[in-house]
Amino acid sequence: MQPSPEVVAALVGASPEQLNAVLEVMFFVASADGRVEADELRGFLRVAKATGASPSAVSASITQWRSRGSVDVAERVAQLSDVLGTDELRRTAFQLATRTAASDGHLDGAEAQVLELVGDALGVGG
Repeated sequence: MQPSPEVVAALVGASPEQLNAVLEVMFFVASADGRVEADELRGFLRVAKATGASPSAVSASITQWRSRGSVDVAERVAQLSDVLGTDELRRTAFQLATRTAASDGHLDGAEAQVLELVGDALGVGG
């Protein structure tokens, strides 16, 4: 999953905190099925590279997110929505989460359910 030029443009002016929020939103959806596949991980690293984020910092964040306990996804994504701050970044985070979840060739029921929850929490659900 290579981020589109439009996605990269939307992320260019984002703060490090906003970029991290985008990646965490992606993580929630990608890990909904209990695992993060290699294709999904490559999507994280492509976003990092396209935005100038450090791949090692992204890997550290993913490790941290994997090791935390149970999280109320709707509540956490609502907090991330505040960090994202703009409708454009919220839509971009949702788009990237959708593409990341589908990057392994399928979108299973758990991923679809979390994606819907994330879309609602970000105010971009359909």
